[in-house]
Amino acid sequence: MHIADVTMFHAPASGGVRTYLQAKHRVFSHLPQLRTSLLVPGAERDSLGDHHTLPALHLPLGQGYRFPLRGSPWRDALVDLKPDLIEAGDPYVTLGRHSRQVNGSVCQWSVSITPTSHV
Repeated sequence: MHIADVTMFHAPASGGVRTYLQAKHRVFSHLPQLRTSLLVPGAERDSLGDHHTLPALHLPLGQGYRFPLRGSPWRDALVDLKPDLIEAGDPYVTLGRHSRQVNGSVCQWSVSITPTSHV
């Protein structure tokens, strides 16, 4: 099974969601029946192993966070990855309308919001 995680809550200095996803991918890397991919916004299109970034607008005062203006590059990246399950880890699920075009059939989506606490 191939799981693709997609989140907009990922930045070089971000905390909770990025840390959770890195730990999740580390654990899953020890399970031979699972393949994982992480698709997040970045300054440019890049791939390093299972970590993929797509160009996205830098948010002013956003502490390194970025947000995509167009959904088609994200849809195309997911089509190329061919996941069996897409997990969207934020409330800004911008890709839902493209889910039927991934993997040639309806791909299962899981939306999980990781709660964070502020002290």
